[in-house]
Amino acid sequence: MFEAMFKGEMNTHLGYYSNERTEKQNNNRRNGYSHKNIKTSFEEVELEVPRDKNSSFEPQIIKKHQKRFF
Repeated sequence: MFEAMFKGEMNTHLGYYSNERTEKQNNNRRNGYSHKNIKTSFEEVELEVPRDKNSSFEPQIIKKHQKRFF
């Protein structure tokens, strides 16, 4: 669930979809995923948060360094 939202945020951040070949692409590109554990009111969930080469991606759903989501 969260991974699809993270991908959408990354598409918006970079200005193009994954695997899309356009002239708009700049030096900042996708650079894999980071693993993150979040505690919810029911259980602990492991997420894969996308990264970019410039480290300028700031997720809005679950912020960097956020450990709880209720």
